[in-house]
Amino acid sequence: WRHQLVVGEKSGLSFTECSESESFEWLLNNCIEMMFSRKVGKIPEKLYRDLKNRLDDAGTPLKIFKAYSGNDLVAGICTVPHGNAETYLLGWNSETGRKLKAHQFLFWHAMLRLKEQGADWFDLGGISEQSVPGITEFKLGLNGERYGLVGEYLGI
Repeated sequence: WRHQLVVGEKSGLSFTECSESESFEWLLNNCIEMMFSRKVGKIPEKLYRDLKNRLDDAGTPLKIFKAYSGNDLVAGICTVPHGNAETYLLGWNSETGRKLKAHQFLFWHAMLRLKEQGADWFDLGGISEQSVPGITEFKLGLNGERYGLVGEYLGI
């Protein structure tokens, strides 16, 4: 994973953190478009917008981290605060962002920033060796705690 991070670091990527609605909508819309183009399902956009609104109302907004290559916006991730932890919610990478390992760059710098802000835990979300091997390698390389969740079931 360090090799992937080094690619992003050496490429001159920079990042910003924000929480305004325009950035959230930018990221959500890019995620929706990406999922549609890959034909892998739909993002529950109403649920995500409701979550954002409720967190804004509670004074604990979602955090958006954006990666830039020069002036070009090439990737973004969104995290959800809860207690002394943050959970990865959404992420998008452009073609340039994928080549520059911008997602890995953002995860790393988000973790450092969140730690500075007092977070003790950062849940990176699930892994899939088949569909996202690079991100999976990066997540496993951070040596976090693996855990499994009980599946969702519908009782009739």
